[in-house]
Amino acid sequence: MATNLRRAAMSIALAGLTVLSAAALTAAPAQASAGALRLGEHQSLAGKIWLYYDNTSSLGSAGDEASSVFNDTEDAWVLYVDSGYRDHRFCIRSGQYIRNLHTYNFGDKISSVRRLSTRSCVGYPVFE
Repeated sequence: MATNLRRAAMSIALAGLTVLSAAALTAAPAQASAGALRLGEHQSLAGKIWLYYDNTSSLGSAGDEASSVFNDTEDAWVLYVDSGYRDHRFCIRSGQYIRNLHTYNFGDKISSVRRLSTRSCVGYPVFE
């Protein structure tokens, strides 16, 4: 009888862990999307959204299609026209949202992004 009770308790405990694990997996995508540089395919982050968490020297077609950006991180980011962090650039501050990159002649032109280790954009042109 005691053995059966132990088995039943073990089954209940394992079932509880399975439910807890499933809940943690469900929450992971929402947590993963927090704290990212978000590039939107269209103005006002409409259409596809590309998320960046760290330096990316070549965005491929994603950057060539980006028309909006939101910096949802604690750090400033620098957006470059050419891959390899070269040519014309703009810095976007923490929490800043640019609904229309075309206003700055920067829409559909981003080829690389660099995350700075500070909130400051000192030394870089900024979106005003």
